[in-house]
Amino acid sequence: MQYELVLQFALAPRDVARFDRITEFENRLERRREHPTVDGDKLYALDGSDCKLGYIEVRLVTNDPPRAFEAIRGTMPQSCPCEVGYRAADSGDALAPLP
Repeated sequence: MQYELVLQFALAPRDVARFDRITEFENRLERRREHPTVDGDKLYALDGSDCKLGYIEVRLVTNDPPRAFEAIRGTMPQSCPCEVGYRAADSGDALAPLP
């Protein structure tokens, strides 16, 4: 089953430095998505991002949300607060927190 892993980074108005750090993080994810996992399948694919009032949302598609999050956790910008959740892909369900 495919899931959407959603990272929501808080973003204050006109915080260009934080916006740049999150954008660079998204660029790193895009570059890393080509690295296969041990079983040959891609662990995640970048599904895009949205800039909304008060936050930026970065979305990944994956079969294993906890494993995908662990794989990217070390590359996340440290000074950017983030909430993480997931849901079934293509569903309108609310985000569930990672276990």
